Amino acid sequence: NKAEPCGFASEIKIPLMLVHGEDDRFVPPEMSREVYEACSLAEIHTFPGARHGTSYLADTKRYKKITADFILRIFGEGYDKITEKKGESNEA
Repeated sequence: NKAEPCGFASEIKIPLMLVHGEDDRFVPPEMSREVYEACSLAEIHTFPGARHGTSYLADTKRYKKITADFILRIFGEGYDKITEKKGESNEA
């Protein structure tokens, strides 16, 4: 049986962030594009030169930024307070 994520993508009712390496040989990048097209709440970010699961390594700075931006949009500006380590502050 082949996985068909596009079959349920249109039913997703929460924001979805897709991150895909453009050189992924395990899951074709087209699959993420199809899910993106089918899901009205999806956003997609591709990473040139990245293979399966290596987008973070391909461009760590960009990966962290898009992930943080997505989380802040979903959970709001207070999210940084939730993720603070005990005894540390994110404020300057």
